[in-house]
Amino acid sequence: MLGNVQDIDLKLLRVFRTIAHHGGFVAAQTELNLSLSTISNQIRQLEERLGLRLCERGNIGFRLTPEGEAVLAASEDLFGALDSFKSHLGGLATKPVGEIRLGIVDNLVTDPSCRVAEAVGRLSREAPGVALKFFIGPPSELESQVISGALDLAISLFPSVPPALDAVCLFHEHHGLYCGRGHPLFARDDAQITTPDLKDSAYVSWSYQETHVSSAQKAEFNVQGATPFMEGLLYLALSGRYITYLPKHAAERWVLSGQLRELLPRETSRTVEVLMISRRSLRTKSVLSLFKGMIEEAHGLDRAKASE
Repeated sequence: MLGNVQDIDLKLLRVFRTIAHHGGFVAAQTELNLSLSTISNQIRQLEERLGLRLCERGNIGFRLTPEGEAVLAASEDLFGALDSFKSHLGGLATKPVGEIRLGIVDNLVTDPSCRVAEAVGRLSREAPGVALKFFIGPPSELESQVISGALDLAISLFPSVPPALDAVCLFHEHHGLYCGRGHPLFARDDAQITTPDLKDSAYVSWSYQETHVSSAQKAEFNVQGATPFMEGLLYLALSGRYITYLPKHAAERWVLSGQLRELLPRETSRTVEVLMISRRSLRTKSVLSLFKGMIEEAHGLDRAKASE
């Protein structure tokens, strides 16, 4: 068991924390920028220093042991305290310093309503001492990482928000139902497309986003697959074999090139909220509060009203 916590312990705990957040060695490899053998050796070294078995790995898959769960929770407290310490020191400095970890759902960058890049540019100009780390992932993972503290902020479509999180609507995203060239409905006029036609077509579910579809509309779909990733939906739609919902900004280039078409836009179009979520805490990093304000202002929000 550890006595005094040393720099090597913090390094090893960061590796362990990253692996736990990603759910395995392979999934964490890109962020850690380490070989699998190095990751394995470092986890083994941490287990030896702690005298505990932290996780099961191998053919049975990855999972934390009860001791690993306890160490993860303690490490979250430890790194949270370190973040608060750095934030406090940053508040004493002439210019803000620190680190912000931001998660965003994939392909949101093509939405003209998304002004995150504008806020990032402002942060870089006004607070060059603040380091910004980006993570791209599906909403369920973004939400869990904000809850765990692995991310400070996340921007995505979230069907529901847990009470432990604060949420602000930044803008609205418009979706349509699409099929690709070669699909039986592609060349058919809207007037000739019926509800049974949609019901008979193989449909790809947008996983987390399906709660935005009414129960009556869900019943009309013949679900043949699911993916939380926009590129996955685009590949499947462009195959000409499936219908699926896509953000209109993501589908636009393919529509203009004649490879996708929207089906019955008046009947099937929908509009959803794009939210920014963060942990509800009495002590928020000063640099995080600064960046949140920049994001809200970039999207034309009155910060006082947004925080109500």
